[in-house]
Amino acid sequence: MQRIARAFAVTLSLIALLGLAPGILAKQEQQGPIFEDDESSFSEGITVTPLDEGSDQFQVFNVDFDAGAYIPERTYPESMVIKIQSGTFAFRVQSEVIVDPQGEDLVVLEADPAIPLGSNPDDNHLNRVFTPNPTVVPLCQGIQGQELCLLDPDVLGENLVELKTGYAVYLPDNSTCFICNSTLTGDETASLLVWAPSSGFSWHDLDAANLSSRPRTMLVEDPGLQPTRGWMFNPGTNCK
Repeated sequence: MQRIARAFAVTLSLIALLGLAPGILAKQEQQGPIFEDDESSFSEGITVTPLDEGSDQFQVFNVDFDAGAYIPERTYPESMVIKIQSGTFAFRVQSEVIVDPQGEDLVVLEADPAIPLGSNPDDNHLNRVFTPNPTVVPLCQGIQGQELCLLDPDVLGENLVELKTGYAVYLPDNSTCFICNSTLTGDETASLLVWAPSSGFSWHDLDAANLSSRPRTMLVEDPGLQPTRGWMFNPGTNCK
């Protein structure tokens, strides 16, 4: 519980800092068309566990990724805060997002074979590697002693950024993003925490209508929580 509380305190600080940083989020409007991955499923290689550390304002989820598992590149209507608990992720946006790299230099990655915007990462994924691309540099600036980095899709293009243990991400509502477990060994799990609004949060409902048609997917109920708030997903995907 103390670990969760400390992590949430960090994310609350991040959100508070955003209100004091009009320069770093000066451009709010979407730029250009949005490309989404409608082929991929949340139900492969990911286990989502609701936690009881929430409140009337927010709910908390633990999200475990099998090797190479990913969250598809889509637009998510609710604002979210993500905290990396373990492993390494390759993360891409098509809207402006803030990252707190915990005082480290944020590394921009290039995927080879490439993952075009909105494409299914399973396509042409064999032997994929993520390598640093030093020619692309996000906008990072110190705000009240804390460095925050703006991920601007106009700057990043098809590049991704590396998210490591301890990093925090703030996604405003209607953000478009893709996140993949890119842990170097290729066979390690990774996990993150997600804070989301306590009501109206529909992230996991995006695939709910198709659950019955996917034999590899098992819907479970978490004791002590509301029915259908817990999902267990069997592995089966690979974006690495």
